[in-house]
Amino acid sequence: MCLVLYVNDEEITELCGIPDLSETTKLVLHVFNRDNFVPEITDIFNIFSARAVFKNLILPPPTGALCRYGDPFRGGSNPIIKYEVGIGSDKLLTDIEPFRKVIEPCIPCFWECLKYNCDQNCDHNKLVDYSFTLTNLNIAPYVMDLNETGHSYNKSVIYYLTGKAVTGSGDSAVSSSSGFYIDITGPVFDLDIMLNSPIYSDETEENFWAIGKTPGGQELQEFQSVGLNVTGVNSSFEGILQHNHTYYVSIICVNGGGKTKQWNDTNGVTPLFKMPEVDTLNNTVLGEVKPFDEPVIPSDAMESTDPDSIGFTFTVSEDKSINKYDLCIGTDKNKDDIFPCVWVGYNVSGSASIKDGYLLIDNIRVRPLSELQNRFWNVSEDQTQNKTSVFHMEPGRTLFLTMRVCNEAELCTNKSIGSVLITNTESILKRSDHGESIEIVDNIATGSIRRKRSVETIVLTTPEGLIPGQTIVLQPISEADLTTEYRSDSSTDFQPYIVNPATTLDMVERLLYKRIHSLVMTFSVIPVGHLPMPGPMNITYPDTVGENEDNKTVLAHWNTALQQWQLSGMTCGKTSTSEINNGGGTKTVEVCKTWTGDEINNNKKGNMSYFSEETQFAVFIVSNKVYNTPPILTSDRFITMEEDEGTIQYQLEAFDEEGDVIKFSLASQTNKLSRIESLPLQDGLNRNFKTKSKKVLNFFYLVYDEGYEVQTNEDIPPASSETTIVITIIDYNDSPEIFLTQHGQSILSFDPSEPVLVTTEPCVILPHEKESMSWIYTTLTYTPVMNVSGYDLVKLYVSDSLNASSAVVTIQFVVMKLPCHNDGSCDNKLNK
Repeated sequence: MCLVLYVNDEEITELCGIPDLSETTKLVLHVFNRDNFVPEITDIFNIFSARAVFKNLILPPPTGALCRYGDPFRGGSNPIIKYEVGIGSDKLLTDIEPFRKVIEPCIPCFWECLKYNCDQNCDHNKLVDYSFTLTNLNIAPYVMDLNETGHSYNKSVIYYLTGKAVTGSGDSAVSSSSGFYIDITGPVFDLDIMLNSPIYSDETEENFWAIGKTPGGQELQEFQSVGLNVTGVNSSFEGILQHNHTYYVSIICVNGGGKTKQWNDTNGVTPLFKMPEVDTLNNTVLGEVKPFDEPVIPSDAMESTDPDSIGFTFTVSEDKSINKYDLCIGTDKNKDDIFPCVWVGYNVSGSASIKDGYLLIDNIRVRPLSELQNRFWNVSEDQTQNKTSVFHMEPGRTLFLTMRVCNEAELCTNKSIGSVLITNTESILKRSDHGESIEIVDNIATGSIRRKRSVETIVLTTPEGLIPGQTIVLQPISEADLTTEYRSDSSTDFQPYIVNPATTLDMVERLLYKRIHSLVMTFSVIPVGHLPMPGPMNITYPDTVGENEDNKTVLAHWNTALQQWQLSGMTCGKTSTSEINNGGGTKTVEVCKTWTGDEINNNKKGNMSYFSEETQFAVFIVSNKVYNTPPILTSDRFITMEEDEGTIQYQLEAFDEEGDVIKFSLASQTNKLSRIESLPLQDGLNRNFKTKSKKVLNFFYLVYDEGYEVQTNEDIPPASSETTIVITIIDYNDSPEIFLTQHGQSILSFDPSEPVLVTTEPCVILPHEKESMSWIYTTLTYTPVMNVSGYDLVKLYVSDSLNASSAVVTIQFVVMKLPCHNDGSCDNKLNK
């Protein structure tokens, strides 16, 4: 069905494809002013208006009407009774092969005229794609023609299929396909293309593939069609394919002419399910590396006095599937956050090392370390000539060396070569011979080079129950160590475990925020090979300020994972004693896990984590009081909404200097909150206020909103603040609403522009609740002229002091010629 719009007998637009309309259909015309222009109203009784008239509207006959024939394909209901196909030398021609009937569709039973020759199982709402085949054709694939040089050649002939749909009334419609030609040659495999893409042959109509144990075999899968897809997947070989056995794929392609061509893979695919073997690999560590003076646990732990170089040698594995040897260096076993895994060998023995900021393979410089960050080695010399590459480790750093070997299936196995501890002449090592506790006592320098330095004693005590041979190191840290830059330019993940407290005082956990006054001393403790302690470790340090109201001495450590200073006394959980005042100017702290990316959960037995990584400790003088400031509201305190606007939503936003979590609540004291329905949310995401329908002029609602901190640490008292939020409600002048009543009933129609017939004078009745509005009414008395009958028209409206007007109401008084006849009733004029 179509709708056509005419303006002044000129067709403007046409809309087709409209479904059949029912008998209850309503047509609605919307009119919009151009550019939303609204002309000024100069006469309220004669305002601008627009009307629409629908005429000559033709609808289809009712559904029950018999045999309502119409034009085919244009809303008629005649079914298609057959499809015919022919072949021509051009579109819409059938000069090569005349039309043949190829399809006779079913006829649905959807109206009376079809009930005598229809199929009850035929669904007239279902769209069907038909396919057909033309046989016994005698079509020449080529004709003899001359090329540009005058030589004869076989020219492919282009033909066209033309289809015709015929209805029961004999009408028909035809359409032609794109051109086609007859192909009598087989498909051709392009081996050059097959090496780089999944395209196997040109102009194929169907592909088949098979899998066998020999080239061309079908032992695992017989030839299966994948249609026109150029990929095939078989996921049913679980438990069938064998490790290190070779299987072969064969492909058959069929072109449009039905010709086939088979290609057999001769290389095959070899599944590898087992991880590479590394037991036969032999490695030695290169550089200034030597075993410890006494045997230690782990047995593969070594020490080095060279912080700038490291490496290893390797031999070829007996596993012939291995084709890749990687060098990896990390802060723990199987990690590569110091030197990312880099391919350093293929199938021959060799060596790989780091020296002078370069990666060396077989003692030959390969790349600067800075180029290894992006893993791409095709960087031009111009891009790297101004870059420096540094590999310099801290004293006390443990390097874990790993050789990763991979096979052709990208299955990889890591072989740990051991750990190397960087030491210097200041390093103090002590071993537990029989599992007894270790105690190290050493004098550590305090102060700095800028003021007079003194010496204080540090006592390090491990728990009992160590593994025989377990070793721990106390590493003093000098002023030069603090100002040295530690880098591994090959890794973006490397983080030094030694930092300068003077430049990192702003990188602290919540309890130390703005509390540190000065540094007393710093040192590091290293468990050899990262072997964990069986329990808490005690560290006794000097208390240089003693007991007072303002300051105290604390032991802190640098958490490398979180990049912040933390109180060491908190590492063993809340149930432990954070520090013990020994008297005599010393304190003792129990230390457990110091490297963790999460909040330490050492509150339950059996879930304890103990000291296991090299850690820098520092003795600080801090204030006794935890620094905490109340939150400050940053969102706008002044909110404006219009009368009758409904629900206003806004987001509370606050700032806390310490980054504490902030919640919101309504304070107990509010001003005129009884007129507001408040729905506070603690997170401050949405604060809702609903205003009721009241006339308010510049009225202020004051809401005291309280922001308070949520502290999970009982050592930090939560701080709060109160803020006044001012909500201003702007009044809106509603237009007056006119009403008419008669005999206690409203006589005003839903459309106030429709005239109201009145035969007697009206009385007053309110259409809304009395208290909901301000009311003004008047009694209208109509006195007809004597001896005049018919209709008398009166238009009226009301306006307020702000010039807002109501709708115009038309009252049509009916004056009867013989009012007392025809069962009419009359009142004496003198009684009015």
